Amino acid sequence: MEQNPPKSSKERVGRLVRITTILGAALSLLTAILVTDHHPRTDDASVRANFIEVTAEVNGKLVALPVKDNAFVKRGDLLFEIDPRPYAYALQQALSDQEALEQQIVDAKRKIASEKSAVEAATAAEFNSKTGIKPPAAVWMSPAPLSIAPKQTWSLRKPSSPMQPIT
Repeated sequence: MEQNPPKSSKERVGRLVRITTILGAALSLLTAILVTDHHPRTDDASVRANFIEVTAEVNGKLVALPVKDNAFVKRGDLLFEIDPRPYAYALQQALSDQEALEQQIVDAKRKIASEKSAVEAATAAEFNSKTGIKPPAAVWMSPAPLSIAPKQTWSLRKPSSPMQPIT
């Protein structure tokens, strides 16, 4: 068997440098892994981190964005503000359309009432024609204003021309 000669101080120093270098590299690698895990950063835009996608329920242009990137937010914090003008315009348009439809309903009700009145008059006229009862004679009044025709004449007979007063 061969015996190893006593190690010189150079060999011990070399061995110590190798061990120290290996341990330093392992410690540096472990530190780099822990730091990048807690504080991620990248050049190729991929990050190992938790993130939550936030979207609005309605579409629109943003007018305010008070939250900065990577800021902590709490429930109820204002994240962004959407321009309300298109929605206010749509509301005004809808209210205007509603008002127009309500006026059409009122007009339709008036038309229905006048049609009912016309039906009642036609029914009465038909009844009178069947029974032979004559309605009272129409009363005609002069169409001239009071200042022009101070004396108005009433008649139970129909004038020859409805635009001329009876004298």
